[in-house]
Amino acid sequence: MAQTKVFHLEMDGEHYYFGSPKAIFDIMGEEKMGMKYSSFHSNITLSPGDVYVNRRKGYIIRVGLLGQAKTRRGNRWQDIINQGIQAALREQGLTQETPASAEVPSTPEPEGAAAPAEMPVETAPVTAKSRGKKKVHDNPQQLTLF
Repeated sequence: MAQTKVFHLEMDGEHYYFGSPKAIFDIMGEEKMGMKYSSFHSNITLSPGDVYVNRRKGYIIRVGLLGQAKTRRGNRWQDIINQGIQAALREQGLTQETPASAEVPSTPEPEGAAAPAEMPVETAPVTAKSRGKKKVHDNPQQLTLF
């Protein structure tokens, strides 16, 4: 289970919850908090279980941990790609256990199918300027596709 710090502010009998001390100061304001955020940040270190009491302004800041369920957000496309790969392997009669050296059955091409078209290729011109200062990644034989 993932955990995130949560900052609980108790002020004037009201309870507020924030994700960071900066959020407390942005929302409540430095005047209401009785100090600037930079002063708080440089002088006070809060870890989960710690409590900070400001008696002059009458508030308490407590730090705790907020439990979060694991999510699969962001992994959806990877799952879709993996499912597609698995489906393609099943169609070809291959499984995860099939060794890489196993022969892959070839699929016959339909009759009348044209060969794949060749892509036009043009070589980049070599100029006097490019000959003078060669860099490792400069390659006069580099192909340009368009």
